[in-house]
Amino acid sequence: MTEQVTFITTLLSVYAIAVTAILIFRNGLVKNQAGVMGLFIISLISYLLMDQKFHPYLFEVLVSGAFLLPFSFWKLSKMIFSDEEQPLTRLGIEAIIVLIFYHGLIQLGWNQIILPYAIVTMKITSISFLALSIVESQRGKKDDLVKSRLKLRKTFVYFIAITGLITILTETSLATTEMVTLKMVQRIAILLFSSYFLIVNSAWKEGFLGKKVKAAKVLHQDLINAIQELMLDQKFYKQEGLTIGQLAEKLNEQEYKLRSVINQEMGYRNFPAFVNSFRIEEAKELLLINGKEKLTIQEIAFETGFNSIGPFNRAFKAETNMTPKAFRDQSSLQS
Repeated sequence: MTEQVTFITTLLSVYAIAVTAILIFRNGLVKNQAGVMGLFIISLISYLLMDQKFHPYLFEVLVSGAFLLPFSFWKLSKMIFSDEEQPLTRLGIEAIIVLIFYHGLIQLGWNQIILPYAIVTMKITSISFLALSIVESQRGKKDDLVKSRLKLRKTFVYFIAITGLITILTETSLATTEMVTLKMVQRIAILLFSSYFLIVNSAWKEGFLGKKVKAAKVLHQDLINAIQELMLDQKFYKQEGLTIGQLAEKLNEQEYKLRSVINQEMGYRNFPAFVNSFRIEEAKELLLINGKEKLTIQEIAFETGFNSIGPFNRAFKAETNMTPKAFRDQSSLQS
């Protein structure tokens, strides 16, 4: 009876995941995001179907997909909870390296002496990817402006982490009945989470993914004007280590209200992106200056409020799709 429930739950989970994926893709994903999401969906479905009776070649494909599940979940968490782009080429290379690593451990496992160490290494690696996912769920939390994503941080990774723990217990269980029971619990957990994701799917329309949120109707123009005045006229963005709390205190405004306005009415997903937009605008003006007053790129980075050249280059490229040097060179050619 338990095995039948597990089988039915598995099929329902696959169905729920497929429907969830369709809805998410319909809401619109850029190419890199679609790659990460696609890899995770394929890996998860491969893992769920791996125990079914298939042709040996298909089984090998499903096993490879299942191997990528912890890795792809980490990448998915990174995509959702940070606004950093993950190039498809890099994702593909990393996935191939992970596959070679896991399959290499399987080959070593044919040696009975090495087998226990190979199994432990695989478990530790999988747990490490889950741990990295939890880290991603908390990294940048204080700067996140997307209300629905903040709520998801509290449930998404922890729910999957529990499911991952159940999975590890399932795969290391010695008793057959205990394994079947744990597997049923795991499948139900995946089904519940997939269903939850379907119910709150509208949250993806609020700007979970993408560089900017589509700004809603402006309701607090006075506050927006005060923000613009402080940032543009007083150049408050140059303050090192500026936080949204400090900005709220300077404006004598509630932090939660300021978060809402910057996100929903000004269209920014996180506070650093909001601050950097002002810094990059000034940087572009400084990069256009020639002659004796011309500054080096490093000097421009410090002048606009960045504490090192690396973050400045990354922020500039994220905003303009080119490096500061390329921007300066292009401007010189045009003039």
